[in-house]
Amino acid sequence: MKSNQQNLDSIAAIILAAGASSRFGAPKQLLIWEKDNFLNTLIKTTTEAGLSPIMVVLGCHAVEIEQHILDKSVKVIYNQDWEKGQSTSVKAGVQALIEAYPNVMGAFFLQVDQPQTPVELLQKIKEKAYKGAQIVLPLIRGEKSSPVYFSKRCFDKLCQITGDQGGRAIMSHFEVETVEWSDERQLLDIDRPEDYVRLRQLYGIHD
Repeated sequence: MKSNQQNLDSIAAIILAAGASSRFGAPKQLLIWEKDNFLNTLIKTTTEAGLSPIMVVLGCHAVEIEQHILDKSVKVIYNQDWEKGQSTSVKAGVQALIEAYPNVMGAFFLQVDQPQTPVELLQKIKEKAYKGAQIVLPLIRGEKSSPVYFSKRCFDKLCQITGDQGGRAIMSHFEVETVEWSDERQLLDIDRPEDYVRLRQLYGIHD
């Protein structure tokens, strides 16, 4: 889709998947979740939630991981500086989005190690985005979680973060709205093999 054809009310998905998974010991992007891997699961979820375009930022293991992406309409961004921290992936995604799709109203940022993220949560956040919210995120037991929506107004600030900072580094500059979410499993991500085992057990997924 050419940028000048992108709907003015479209919201992008930027899936951050550039890390080395060093603490886990294997690429988390390719871990199995239900009938597919983490990355394809999130791509499917964002598609079902009506997000467009869908962009994936890859870094370590990029060639191997890209070969496993089933949806060929997904735009892959290569972050050559992934070792310098999460900020480099955020900036790579935003800059590629601005260049190719300047008319989008904003973007969701999703972590590849949260394959449990449900369509319903994305849709609830989208409702606030369409009402003009600048930043929207889930609030679970009073704790801020992911994924996070940033409006286009936030993009310049996102391009200024450095090191291992993520989008939270700019939240003091904007109004942040929240969506109450009761499922505490959304607070979990995966750093080590035992986290993966626990998350699968919580969702009743067995080998």
